Formats: sequence, structure tokens, C-alpha cells
Amino acid sequence: MTLLAYFSAPWCAPCRKFGPLLTAEAQARGLSVQRFDVDRDARTSAQNGITSVPTVLVWRDGQVVDRFGQLPPAALRERLEAACGR
Repeated sequence: MTLLAYFSAPWCAPCRKFGPLLTAEAQARGLSVQRFDVDRDARTSAQNGITSVPTVLVWRDGQVVDRFGQLPPAALRERLEAACGR
């Protein structure tokens, strides 16, 4: 199973633009997105080495297999297709 962990913050302008795009593109591919607020979920953010937002971690079989920040739509679609194994 593949899961996307999306780390963002309410004060982050790029997060407000990227979040809806990520959610829509992930849902179109049947991927789950777990959202984390870096301020409220500081421990989880630190454990995952999050130093900037937005950051997406792609988890598969208990391992992080990809990590990326904000991407243009076409590049995001490519990364999500790869996450699906397509």
C-alpha cells in the first residue's frame, strides 16, 4: 500500500495552493493523503526530517520511497504515477 504524508502549515502560502492540487491528483490515482501540520505535529515532523513546507513523503511497505516539495502540475502527476508503480 502506498501512502502520501503531506506536511504543511496554515501560514504557508505555497501549501495553500499545492495542497488542493496534491489531494485531487492523489485521489484520481487512488492514493491516500495523510496531512500533518508541522506546528501541531512537531514531533512527527521532526521524526521525518521535515525542514521546509510543503513536503510530501511517499511511503510504501513501511519505507519512504520518495520525498518532494511543491511541484508544477505535470511534474506532480509524474511523481504520483511513479508512486503508483505506473
